[in-house]
Amino acid sequence: MVNSIHQRIWTPDMGVRYHHAGRQMPWWKAGGTACIWAAYQADSAANFAASLVDLSGNGNDAGDPGGAATPGWDAVNGWTFDGVNQYLTTAFIPESDQSQSMIVQFTDFAGGDILGIAEGGVAFTLGSNETDATYFNGGGLSAAPILASGIQAVAGDKGYRNGVLDVTGLAGWGMVVPTYNCYIGAVHWLGGAGCDSVKIQKAAFYSCALTGPQVLAITTAMEIA
Repeated sequence: MVNSIHQRIWTPDMGVRYHHAGRQMPWWKAGGTACIWAAYQADSAANFAASLVDLSGNGNDAGDPGGAATPGWDAVNGWTFDGVNQYLTTAFIPESDQSQSMIVQFTDFAGGDILGIAEGGVAFTLGSNETDATYFNGGGLSAAPILASGIQAVAGDKGYRNGVLDVTGLAGWGMVVPTYNCYIGAVHWLGGAGCDSVKIQKAAFYSCALTGPQVLAITTAMEIA
């Protein structure tokens, strides 16, 4: 018998699913989202290797560059990136039509770019500058204040802070067709990694532009996973 609305259920893929009214719902599918490309949960994973596994079942595991580029990891904080040369790779390459989304949960962010790419003067990133949180999917917009810990998302031409719409009307990619694959813990740009200091607990990439209610549902589920 289930004694509460939400009950944690540990699964072999190291993800946390939620039992609600007799069914299981992964956090990355909250709100009825069906376009998940990859979902990663570094906190609560069994070990570093398990933290790289794509929990969506699509087989899009994150990559470890190895050596000094390998981030730290523990089951509470997830991945810890030093801001010098540590990052992870993914095979996700955004389209130039703003039809994708990504979301990330993080703590102890010192500023810069948490994940994504920058190419040809445009970008697909989430992060902050000296005063504002920043969102890019082609062009970028920012909104005060900075966010050192929380959840940011970009979906289509909109950016979300802790599940709430923060910016809207991001300019498009223009003539640029992205070719770089997204990094985690850094921005992939000029063929290299622009690393930043941050701890990342969860991240997900989507092959569609999530709606506002979907972003809010995923954010809420991430917070309790």
